[in-house]
Amino acid sequence: KWKDAINAKGAELVFASAFLASPSSMYGHTLLKFVRGGRSEGEDLLDYTLNYGANTGSTVGLPYVWMGLTGGFNGNYATAPFYLKVKEYNFVENRDFWLYPLQISQPELELLVAHAWELREVEFPYFFLHRNCAYYLLELLEVLRPGSFFTARFPLWTIPADTIRVLREAKLLGPPRFRPSRYRRMRDFREKLKETEL
Repeated sequence: KWKDAINAKGAELVFASAFLASPSSMYGHTLLKFVRGGRSEGEDLLDYTLNYGANTGSTVGLPYVWMGLTGGFNGNYATAPFYLKVKEYNFVENRDFWLYPLQISQPELELLVAHAWELREVEFPYFFLHRNCAYYLLELLEVLRPGSFFTARFPLWTIPADTIRVLREAKLLGPPRFRPSRYRRMRDFREKLKETEL
């Protein structure tokens, strides 16, 4: 049922720009989006995402920072409709998106979906600077390319931009599409107005 709901006919890497109000997102965020089969152009809001994040609960302040730096939180993969991520990142946090199509074969896509199913309820230690969304996304994609050792290149820290750089070098990413935040769209509209209109 889960696989049928995902109905993946392709996959994209989504990069969300930085959100300085949260230490865990100050370098941006990466997640995967499964492109649903049978949808028409403009219906990508109904695609599903695969996101890795920390389970921080209600922890705030210095304990939040300390636990994030020392692996005090566990993290896991979660699946959600893309429109919820757009609402959270694009609208509420005003973060831009870049969506990179993954250049993978149909058997690789099927393996990716099957592995995502396996990881649904598995928890991993979360570190803000190393074993984070960027690291675990690279680790997930290593399954598709045995011997790629993407994560071995980052023994001390990993940031989301590293994910894009490494996957580009491996020729796994196609040209990106840009999805501006609500703030950027409003700013662009404002710049087109005349003085009297302002």
